[in-house]
Amino acid sequence: MKDIKDMNHKILMLPSEVKMSKLFVTLIALFLMMTGSVLAAEPETRQLAPVQGGFVKSAPEVPLWATDHLLVQFTVEGLQLANLPQPGEKAMGADARTGLASLDQLLNEMGADGLRAAFPAVANKSKAAALGTDRWYIIDLAPGADVPELAKRLASNLHLADAIPDMVAFPAVIPNDDMHPANWGHNNTAQLPGYDWGGSWDHTLEGVGTIGADANAHLAWDENQGYGDNSVVIAILDTGVDAGHPDLLQVTGYDFGDDDSNPTDNGAGGGHGTACAGVAAGITNNQIGVSGIAGNCSIMPVKVANSSGHLLFSAISAGIYFAADNGADVISMSFGSYVPGDAPTDSAITYASNRGVTMLAATGNNNFDQISYPAYNAKVIGVGAASPDGYRK
Repeated sequence: MKDIKDMNHKILMLPSEVKMSKLFVTLIALFLMMTGSVLAAEPETRQLAPVQGGFVKSAPEVPLWATDHLLVQFTVEGLQLANLPQPGEKAMGADARTGLASLDQLLNEMGADGLRAAFPAVANKSKAAALGTDRWYIIDLAPGADVPELAKRLASNLHLADAIPDMVAFPAVIPNDDMHPANWGHNNTAQLPGYDWGGSWDHTLEGVGTIGADANAHLAWDENQGYGDNSVVIAILDTGVDAGHPDLLQVTGYDFGDDDSNPTDNGAGGGHGTACAGVAAGITNNQIGVSGIAGNCSIMPVKVANSSGHLLFSAISAGIYFAADNGADVISMSFGSYVPGDAPTDSAITYASNRGVTMLAATGNNNFDQISYPAYNAKVIGVGAASPDGYRK
């Protein structure tokens, strides 16, 4: 069977293949950490590699805040007295005047060259007013301005409630699951203990791996889909999944290996299906267990191995049909056979594909040139393995 732990790289693609809802990741802690240095004479910097560009070994240093503008919040009275552009209106240019003498003098001394509403108009006007959302404006400055110092000066103006730098948000999602740091596939720091081939026959040696040879999971989780959406269902066709597992959100499945309604992971060599489920969607950021690559998604346990651990393609085909008809968005098949195809299974795969299901299967762990089936099917994404050093497994 395919070692599911090596599927991280392709499973990372799932959020772009299936429907995902936006997840708003809070950066309050990061902001509080940064604001302690806002009044420093020189901006502190940090490396930033935009996620769109993929993995890079090093990245340029950028300031912790924008250097060509800052944010100000008018007081309620100041907003009423000032002549300001409204949300959606064109920004005032270099000759902008608020009509507030003390503030206009200060803006002129600073060389401010623009004034605009910071946020678009929102639907709930009363809530926006209560939060002061409509009182935030952006002051455009010459590039390279000493933003912290200018913010300090503006904050003392009687017409302004606040003045702050516009902080930069960095990709920094680190789940708090207790086993997450051990998952080199998410974030490789050469933490995997080397295998002792001639002594303990276990992973007891010094850590091995190439730092950065991983799935860039932390960067991916900072995208709009976050950790995923529980409405997205991943069907795990395997030895079953532990019923009631605390680190898995499960929906109803079925046991086609023994033809019953109990798809719990109890076959010979049991645990493989549960491990597959954990890699795909172990609940992320819940302080226990592992961090699945799509940890907010739901698992559909579809047992296709019988109690002896044997898998038949008839059960696999039945499992594919079941998953496709019962709301699965993704089917994961961590198994295969070195045959060119199987007609009934090909038909099941076509059926599921026509219903919009994304299917993944193992190419095989034997380092053969031949790709195993059903990964060989053109409608299935074949998933190969990599070592922690980035080599073909």
